[in-house]
Amino acid sequence: MSSPHLIKSVLRSNNVNVTKSNFDEDYVFPREQLPKVMEDDSKTPLVLIACGSYSPITYLHLRMFEMAQDHFREKKEFELIAGYYSPVSDGYGKEGLAEAKHRVKICQLAVESTSNWLMVDSWESRQEQYQRTAVVLDHFDHELNDIGGGIKTSTGERKKIRIMLLAGGDLIASFGHPGVWTPKDVSFYGEKKRL
Repeated sequence: MSSPHLIKSVLRSNNVNVTKSNFDEDYVFPREQLPKVMEDDSKTPLVLIACGSYSPITYLHLRMFEMAQDHFREKKEFELIAGYYSPVSDGYGKEGLAEAKHRVKICQLAVESTSNWLMVDSWESRQEQYQRTAVVLDHFDHELNDIGGGIKTSTGERKKIRIMLLAGGDLIASFGHPGVWTPKDVSFYGEKKRL
């Protein structure tokens, strides 16, 4: 595994401000709902990420993951192995935004009582400044594939996990707002990762 200091150094070199924020505990990437082995080796392993303020999390935030799960059950290409909520940091500056550690806790309580495959990652919410969604998706790719090594197949080989953004209508609408998304991020994730 990589040293946490090395990861922080890499993130800082990419202008990502790393902070413990006002959380009571140190950061640990959540892996408890990740399966150890794929069910179907012929498919591409998939993890969905939903970024947002979650101030508070709502029934529809929970429902969008269930709808995505239904969609991917019908598709033969992907095996959906997990989903993550990634609440924004306090640096997002949205009016009425509850403190990050409280939004994370509320999201955790919601998924613990409703799901056996969803998790909440507090990394984004711990940052001093708002992080672009592309940076957050890179964080998940790093944790799941670089540090975690992807997922095992039934033969013991490892497969890289595909990371996809699960977005609601408000986030999709933001693609057209000037200054919200960099053209590089939209084209990179649109062309290279086919999100």
